[in-house]
Amino acid sequence: MTAGHRRAAAAYFPFPGDISAASETAVPQHAWLNQIVAVAQGRRPGGIEYDVFERL
Repeated sequence: MTAGHRRAAAAYFPFPGDISAASETAVPQHAWLNQIVAVAQGRRPGGIEYDVFERL
């Protein structure tokens, strides 16, 4: 995508649903994110929203 061109979020996220989330960071304060398994449920009522949870 280039500057000045917009695409509907639906082009990237065609339907709400469940996802698995992964993170990789070198920032010491957020290093714990590298060690967890996360899952999320998404929806698109007026924008894209996700509820993200750590899987224990």
